[in-house]
This record gives sequence, C-alpha cells and structure tokens, in this order.
Amino acid sequence: MEARGMGAGARGWKLFSVRLFLCVRFLENGLPLPRMIPPSPEEIHAKLLLRGVHLNLTDSMRAVFHEKVSRLLRHEPRIIRVRIDVDHDTTHAKGLYTAKGHIEISGPDLIASESSPDAYKAVDVLIDKLDRLLRNRSRALKEKRKDDIRKVGEPEEV
Repeated sequence: MEARGMGAGARGWKLFSVRLFLCVRFLENGLPLPRMIPPSPEEIHAKLLLRGVHLNLTDSMRAVFHEKVSRLLRHEPRIIRVRIDVDHDTTHAKGLYTAKGHIEISGPDLIASESSPDAYKAVDVLIDKLDRLLRNRSRALKEKRKDDIRKVGEPEEV
C-alpha cells in the first residue's frame, strides 16, 4: 500500500481536531463557545446596511429590521455584510413593497427578494428566506466534508 499525501479528508480531520481542542479549552476556562456568543448591537450595526427606495425608513422600521437581521448573524457569525433594500412600488394598485436581501459571505453571495403589500411582512418573509438559504448552504458544506472524509477511508483502485 502506498503512502498517500495529506488529502482533503486528512485536512478535514486536522481542522476538526483543532476545533475540538479549542472547544475543550473554552469549556475548561468557563467561557462560552464562540458560536454561542450573540452578536453585539455594534456588530449588527456595522454589518447591516438598510436602504429605502422611494420610501423613508422610520426609526421603528429600522429597529424591527435590526432585530430580525440579528437572527441571521446569530446563526452564521462569518457573515461579512447584510444589505436589505425595501422598495415601495406605487405603480400597482396595492402599492407593493419589495424587500431585497443580499448576504455577503465567503463563497457565493446569497440573494433573495420578497414582495408584499406590507413592508414589515415583506422583510419578515425575506429574512426567513435568507435564513433558509444559510441553513441549506451550511448543510451542503457539511455533506461535502462528510463525502471528503468517506473518500479518504476508501481504498484506491489501480
């Protein structure tokens, strides 16, 4: 049997062992794990861009949107920036509000949009969509890591 170099699976195990070591160190010192720390209001404010198109966002709207976006940052701390655009389209009889979300994260950005006659409802459904996209991305990355680990354990065919 040939000695193989350090493949993707071996790197995965090394990364896992480093993470495990860090988790044990945090717990030994009585500190919460890094992912469990909720984002501070300053961190949320720094990562969130809110914009109203054909609409002035009130302070109450901004406060509600900040609260909803904090849920995304709590699930995925590696988010670089979240941009939420709320557009008021008066050409329709109902006056639709369209909320567009853009999450900048390492890898492909996540983009979603939602329309509703109520601005709050449009943003609420948009945040649910973005949260679902983040969960799907996380699940796909975990499955990819599992596949890499399984491939390392399989014997090579000649």
